Order: sequence, then structure tokens, then C-alpha cells
Amino acid sequence: MTDDPRPVPGLQAERTALAWQRTAVGITLGCAVLSLSALREGDPVVAVVAVLLGAANVVGALLARHGRWPPADRRPWWMLLPGAGAVVVLAALGAVAAVLRAVR
Repeated sequence: MTDDPRPVPGLQAERTALAWQRTAVGITLGCAVLSLSALREGDPVVAVVAVLLGAANVVGALLARHGRWPPADRRPWWMLLPGAGAVVVLAALGAVAAVLRAVR
């Protein structure tokens, strides 16, 4: 470890990629937990949507890992949209599952 305060070229992109990989794993695990919980509660629609979201997340992560994701077209926030969208959809599905459980 050095005390040099200057950033090392390339490390920021690597840290960002690692952070998105952790996010993808978290979303996929969240989808798995939600789908199993929904199946236990008898909500097959929520379970299927959670499985589809998890599968789309895995496919997107694999495409990004192998360089087949569309280029950034010079906008820095393009990578944020799919991950943030998956987080929002997962949270909404969790809320729907909680409301359905509370109603029963």
C-alpha cells in the first residue's frame, strides 16, 4: 500500500464493475427469496414475475461481463438504469407480496 494520493488509472472502472456485480448478485438472491416466499404463500404470479426478473438480471449481467451490452453512447448514467430499475421492481414485488399476505 502506498501513501500516494493520486488515483491509479483504471481502478475506478474496476471498482464500479465490482459494485455492479455485487448489486446483480443481491438482486438475483432477492428475487430467489421473494419467489420462494410467494410460492409458500400461494402467490404464483408474484413468484413467476420474481423469477423472470432474476433471470433477466442474470442475462444482463452475463451480457455486460462478456462485452455484449450496448455501448454507453457517452452518457455516464446508462449503466445505472437497468440495475436501479431491477431494484425498484424487486421492491415493488416485495411490497405487493406483503400486501397480499396482510390481506389474507
